Amino acid sequence: MALHHVAPGEVIDLQQAPADAPDDQSSALFRTPELEVIRRVLQRHQSVSPHHVDGPIVFQCITGRVAVGAAGRDIILGTGHMTYLAPSDSFSLTGLEDSVLLMTIVRDGG
Repeated sequence: MALHHVAPGEVIDLQQAPADAPDDQSSALFRTPELEVIRRVLQRHQSVSPHHVDGPIVFQCITGRVAVGAAGRDIILGTGHMTYLAPSDSFSLTGLEDSVLLMTIVRDGG
């Protein structure tokens, strides 16, 4: 089944993880040549191995608490908190609670 991408003007409830979401759900909400927005559902104690993206990335904690591992330290995000990383910074994620994280990646336009 293909991923559903949001149409312009479509409303999404970011706080609620879909009831049928697997524990490691990552949903690309939309992607343009300049921007990609992903909703990441993390269960408590679930981790995402270190990796990086080519552009700057913004992390917004919609619900729960998440540790963003970057530059040798953990950045703790609670509900309503956000941070960003520079292009190509390596990062990992760990759910400190059941959480929903919004990740926005800025692309180079190509």
